Amino acid sequence: VVLIRELKKLAKVISVEDVHKYHDEIMPLVRIKDGSEERFKKSVQKSKKYEYENDDYRIMLPKTTTDVVTEGKRMHHCVGGYVDNIINGYSVILFLRKKENINHEYITMEINENGELVQVKCKNNQYIKTEKTLNFLTEWVKTKKIKLKTHDVSVKKGALCPAPTSYCGYLEEWKKTEENLGLLLLIKW
Repeated sequence: VVLIRELKKLAKVISVEDVHKYHDEIMPLVRIKDGSEERFKKSVQKSKKYEYENDDYRIMLPKTTTDVVTEGKRMHHCVGGYVDNIINGYSVILFLRKKENINHEYITMEINENGELVQVKCKNNQYIKTEKTLNFLTEWVKTKKIKLKTHDVSVKKGALCPAPTSYCGYLEEWKKTEENLGLLLLIKW
């Protein structure tokens, strides 16, 4: 609360961009001081079973809370706000990376506390469109026996496919397939 008041005071004399910059520099220090960073690392450690790789891709866990916040900023989506969910065991956040560019953001995923894949997001919350990536995720889901509870990908003939780009019309067709009908039972519409 004190930090927010101080940032609001600063906002009167500096730009909004500067406030965001200071916030991003200060928050990791606050997390370290209150023990959140250590709790984060313990929670992440419990999720090692989800890590996976092949010759082209690697699914990895964030190492610090700053990794999660940075991922959200660079990918232009909300994963940066999931730090508390990770600490409390409600979410596991995973980064899918191309091995050729391992330090570059590619796809962010969330598994819920029930072990279900609930989000698969590219930059700007876009869906996966490349068959090679979808094939890798199919391999991962099958190997790790992960249940799907997401509308970010669909299943066709036992493999992951791009998500419906429009929920108008296409969704009705999508619902008709037997495998997707089973998925819909998992998804709460």
